Amino acid sequence: MRPNNPFPLLTEALQEIPKAEEAMAILILHELGSDLPRELPLRSILESLARAHGNALPPIAFHVFLEKLWEFPPLMRRLAARRDAPPEALERLAQHPDPEVRATLAFNPKTPPGILEALYRDPTLPWRVLRGLVRNPNTPKEVLEAIVRSKWGRRITERAKARLGT
Repeated sequence: MRPNNPFPLLTEALQEIPKAEEAMAILILHELGSDLPRELPLRSILESLARAHGNALPPIAFHVFLEKLWEFPPLMRRLAARRDAPPEALERLAQHPDPEVRATLAFNPKTPPGILEALYRDPTLPWRVLRGLVRNPNTPKEVLEAIVRSKWGRRITERAKARLGT
């Protein structure tokens, strides 16, 4: 369930993260800037936080965002794409109910093989997750072989075969 207005939750989350002043200013300026509904500047907020912490989001940011904004998929997708995400954040994101969050995680080249294998074992296995798995350099050979055997479709099968060198 996506919150109607994530602004209060995002504001609360940023207050718990050190060195978040610039990110908070971006959020507030966005909120004050227009009466028209617009997408939150999530990329700018995350990049500001990363700059304040030596160009990597601190683990506390992942923890706080996962706890407070789990039900806001646009932010979860941004976190799943980050190459600086700690393994425990990636493990949690692999459980997210939104298939686009899991697909983003499958495409992330920093996602460890064990998490990619767990994504493949998901009984709901969305098509986009499969696409990410066959493109991710960390996808275990066994998963690629299973994809080939399962015959998910010509493009997916060909991509998995190419990755296997067969």
